[in-house]
Amino acid sequence: MRLLVATISLTLNYLAPAHGELMCKGAVVKGGRGVVFAEAEVTDEGGKSVCRATATYRLLPRK
Repeated sequence: MRLLVATISLTLNYLAPAHGELMCKGAVVKGGRGVVFAEAEVTDEGGKSVCRATATYRLLPRK
C-alpha cells in the first residue's frame, strides 16, 4: 500500500563548510502507523560531518 507523506517538522544543522564530494546517510529512527521520525548526516570527502538533519513525517492513507 502506498502512502502520502506530510512533513510535520524538519530541522537542519549546518556544522561546517562543505567541500568536494558529499555523502548523505539517512535512517528511520522510529516508525509508527501514523508518524515517522528520521535523521540524516552529510559528510565530506574526509568523513567530516558537515550537516545533520532530523525530521518528523505524518503518514496519510491514499484515497
